[in-house]
Amino acid sequence: MSVRLALVSTVVGLLVLGAACGGGGGALSLEEYLQELERLDQQMDERSQGAEDAFDEAINEPNISEEEGLEAVQTFFNDSLPILQDFVEGVEGLEPPEEAQKLHDEAVAAGRGALERLERLNDDLGEATTRAEVQELFSAVESDEAFQRFEDACNDMQALADENEIDVDFDCGDER
Repeated sequence: MSVRLALVSTVVGLLVLGAACGGGGGALSLEEYLQELERLDQQMDERSQGAEDAFDEAINEPNISEEEGLEAVQTFFNDSLPILQDFVEGVEGLEPPEEAQKLHDEAVAAGRGALERLERLNDDLGEATTRAEVQELFSAVESDEAFQRFEDACNDMQALADENEIDVDFDCGDER
């Protein structure tokens, strides 16, 4: 179902890009910092799996009505947003080493921007009454600058890890 694919792509993009954010409580080495980002990313993935599983189960019901499909999408977003919020806040709480500070600051700003955009999307989904409206909302999100900025920040953080031969994988999606 294209709505599910767009929804999952959006959320996965945010989860992955969220791994590149952070800010505050005792400077970490670069390796510790990047490993902590990866741990937070993995934790987010685990927490998100429950919401995704519930969505899959609801959307794959035989003879699901349009109303039930819309409700499943809205429930998925309502369940996912607090997880994403917690993740971004967790990463923001990290204090990056000096060599990662600029990337960290950009990633935090990008993460906040993407989360705000996702919150607006969630509000818009609450007003959608047809699958076509939901698909239109997701089409707009696919090219959204906030999500691209978030993905770029993730790729930049992954590049920093790679350049320093630190074994982490943020699974940024469209890697450069």
